[in-house]
Amino acid sequence: MVATGNHHAPTNEEYQQIFGRFYEEYKSQIHAHNARADNEMVYIGTSRHGTELYVNRLAIEANKIVIISSVEPHYFAGYTGGRKSFFPGVASYQSIEQNHRHAMDTRAKSLALEGNPVHEDMVDSLKFFNDKNIFAIMTVLDKHHRLYATSAGHIDDSFLAAVERAKEVFAVQIEEKVDIVVTVAKVSHGYRPLSIAKGAGARETGTQGGRHPYPGFQLPRRNRR
Repeated sequence: MVATGNHHAPTNEEYQQIFGRFYEEYKSQIHAHNARADNEMVYIGTSRHGTELYVNRLAIEANKIVIISSVEPHYFAGYTGGRKSFFPGVASYQSIEQNHRHAMDTRAKSLALEGNPVHEDMVDSLKFFNDKNIFAIMTVLDKHHRLYATSAGHIDDSFLAAVERAKEVFAVQIEEKVDIVVTVAKVSHGYRPLSIAKGAGARETGTQGGRHPYPGFQLPRRNRR
């Protein structure tokens, strides 16, 4: 199952990229999640923040689950990967909408997991899968989209291990708060206003001190002109 969240299903070209030479052989067994298909959703519970958790029935009925995803900074969930494959990966539109409202919370920001309500919703969804045999493979890619690191095993452990490796690629430690952060919002498929918002998120993280995601740079006070 392709955990699309609320995004579109892969195109034929994208399927070919994902599955390579195996696509033609297994395409009849591939299911792209559709968040708006309410008849495919099952209610599993409510998160600590009151989000109603509806997820794809196939995820509930599966005996064994293998998660494959990549980990990098996410501008309001903290990081991609891991728990995100379940929620919002295979969640209903209604649940995703409720979860994403928490993006307005000041604690929901790039590189932040502790206290982040968007992340906590995702973690809470996993509690309803405790009876499942889940094996997770996390990858970290560098800025050239080449494999930088991998981790595998329990979904929580592999995710947190990948987060530490992702910090090596996407974050730098700064000694002091800065006044200005200049970021590059790379747009790969035409103009997307969302890319501007993500770039602004990177700037905001940098000005609060601590870490900020790559790409971009900051101007320390001692060097500003």
